[in-house]
Amino acid sequence: MSVSQKIALGVGFAVIAVIFVILGVYREPTRTPTRTPTSDIQIGDRARVTVSGLGCSRPSGVLHVNALLRAGDTVLANRYAQENCRMVKPGDVTVFSANPDTLCVRPMGELDCFWVDRSRVAKRD
Repeated sequence: MSVSQKIALGVGFAVIAVIFVILGVYREPTRTPTRTPTSDIQIGDRARVTVSGLGCSRPSGVLHVNALLRAGDTVLANRYAQENCRMVKPGDVTVFSANPDTLCVRPMGELDCFWVDRSRVAKRD
C-alpha cells in the first residue's frame, strides 16, 4: 500500500470516527443488572447487526476505541481502528462468542468473527 493510500485510509477512518462521535454512536455500554433486549443472545444464535460500526479483532477493541474517542484522541483511535478493526455493516450474522459488553459475530459469507458492541445486535426471529 502506498503512502498516499495509507494517508487516504487514515483520513477516511478519522472522518468516520468524528461522525460517530457527533452522532453518539460510540458510547460505553451500560452495566446494569436488568435484562437488556440483547441479553438473551447466546453463542451459536443467528442474529442481525442493526447499525453499522466498528468490529474489532479483540473483545476489548470496541471499548478501547470508544474510550479514546471520548478522551478526544481521534488520532490514536483512528490508528487503533485501522490496525485492529473494520466496518461491520447491518446484516445477518452468527454469534461465535459473547461477553457482557460485546459479541463476536461472523457476518454471512465472512471467514472471521468481529467483536461489536452488544447493543448493535438483535436476535433474529
